[in-house]
Amino acid sequence: MAVQSFAFEWCTEDGITLQGHCWIPPQAKALVALVHGFGEHLGRYEHVANFLNQHYYGLIGFDQRGHGRSQGRRGHIVSYDDLLENIREMLALAIDKFDNLPLFLYGHSMGGNLVANYLIRYQPAYLKGAIITSPWLRLTRAPSFFLQAAVQLVYWLFPQASFAAQINPQHLSKDIAIQRLYATDPLVVRRMSVSMFTEVNRAGQFAIAHAEKINLPLLLMHGNDDQITSVQATEEFAKRLSSSKLTTYYWENMRHELHNEIEKEKPLKAITSWLEQQVQSVN
Repeated sequence: MAVQSFAFEWCTEDGITLQGHCWIPPQAKALVALVHGFGEHLGRYEHVANFLNQHYYGLIGFDQRGHGRSQGRRGHIVSYDDLLENIREMLALAIDKFDNLPLFLYGHSMGGNLVANYLIRYQPAYLKGAIITSPWLRLTRAPSFFLQAAVQLVYWLFPQASFAAQINPQHLSKDIAIQRLYATDPLVVRRMSVSMFTEVNRAGQFAIAHAEKINLPLLLMHGNDDQITSVQATEEFAKRLSSSKLTTYYWENMRHELHNEIEKEKPLKAITSWLEQQVQSVN
């Protein structure tokens, strides 16, 4: 299969250049737009692109500001709205180039937080559905009351202050090779600003409280052994969604990165099967 693979970039309204990439197979059935999680980058999803391509689905995405090869202060945001706007810009580019293809939005971890908020706040009728995996709606272990109070104080005084994200590679996947690659990846961001933490955390609570406003077909998946983002928060979020448009999978013995687990073919096949159902309903 002669997959078309190409890099692209664009400059945001506030002057930051973001780096993107697209993998599109011949006779693609649809295009999936990916929003990655905190600290990582799009390059960690090339195998996901390959899997989707084999089933005739394209994948497009970008390194978020302050991540990977994109510009911006590492692990920091001035405003959460900037992240949502960058997703809108990426989707506009995708529609401009592939206007004949059904378009889906896919977010993992912090990207799942962003996708949920994007659906709630933008109400994008041009999307045919969305996929959210292991969303950061709440963390599995919430900071203590005193630590949260300290973070709030720093947020108001010095929002760009940063701290070690302390993501344990063993919590991502049971696959030791994945753990080692993450630990040595020079593009992984390992510090998070107080502004980033506070804004994303607040947006997670907002997404749970307003989940009923999502009116598109949604595939929601989480691993029951996730020690980074809360599966209980995902369940709360799911209860507020329209059951007629929701498909959920809670994977036993799987950790945070379902797409990088030893049994990754199971959740990846669930994604392609769900996409097939949505594409058939569109046609």
